[in-house]
Amino acid sequence: MKRVLVIAAIVIAVLVGVKAFALFGPVVNYAGSYEPKEGDIIFQETHGRQSPMIKAATMSRWTHCGVVVMKDGKPHVVEAWKTCQVIPMKDWIARDKGVYAIVRPKAFEGKKIKVNYSKYLGKPYDLQFRFNNGKVYCSELAWLIYKDITGEELSEPKPMKSYLLTHVSDKIKNEIKKRGMKMDDPMVAPVDLMESSKVRRIY
Repeated sequence: MKRVLVIAAIVIAVLVGVKAFALFGPVVNYAGSYEPKEGDIIFQETHGRQSPMIKAATMSRWTHCGVVVMKDGKPHVVEAWKTCQVIPMKDWIARDKGVYAIVRPKAFEGKKIKVNYSKYLGKPYDLQFRFNNGKVYCSELAWLIYKDITGEELSEPKPMKSYLLTHVSDKIKNEIKKRGMKMDDPMVAPVDLMESSKVRRIY
């Protein structure tokens, strides 16, 4: 009887584990659920100092994004972090405890895309979220890469003041002032790219 109970407990534990995996998805093992393709845009919810500002302004959980590229036969992500860099995709995903989302530009469907990101590497992160100032922020980088490939805009930039920055906390308002962010400057946020009519959600 004791042996039967032990076996039953093992079976239940396995079934619970499978169910949890199905509900919450893989942590760093994306194989089998997502086949990486160069040019895909990957999003995550970060928890850094500016994450609350991005969430409040865009009404979205997704605060960071990058572009999938293949390097040495393995998937990597090119991103604007402290500087523009390339890191293994498994490390990128693990940074946010395995929670991520992916969209694929419709223009890339059925095509072999090669992302030329070398000209962006090493550029410093843009804390002011401005275009054409020698720096780059995450969604700007993905937007620029798409434009490099297609010659088109993935989403239309809009003035910073069109986001909900006027309704954020005093702490965030002080951060905006400290950074010298300009409310009339055009920008693109991660959520703009995710909700673009030119992409489809694949994960």
